[in-house]
Amino acid sequence: MNTYQRLKELILTQGIVTASAIHPNANLSHDLSYNLRDVAELTRMAEQHFGVQITLEEYSTFETVRDIVHFLNNKQIERDLTIPFSDYSSLAL
Repeated sequence: MNTYQRLKELILTQGIVTASAIHPNANLSHDLSYNLRDVAELTRMAEQHFGVQITLEEYSTFETVRDIVHFLNNKQIERDLTIPFSDYSSLAL
């Protein structure tokens, strides 16, 4: 399951919108009717699910589902690049 699909599942668990409303270009406030509290809740869920840290400054820039997916992918790449070389043997290739 890719990042978009995993994020879509998190959005659906919030119970705010239906699956048909969620697409990469969906605007969080206009298309999904998210307010700042909904974005904050989704951010907290994403932090736990993806194992990343997201600051208020970072999540306040999210406008679309695609923005969140790109952010999460970049955070995961950054995290993976900081793994010490000796720990790479534990990664599934």
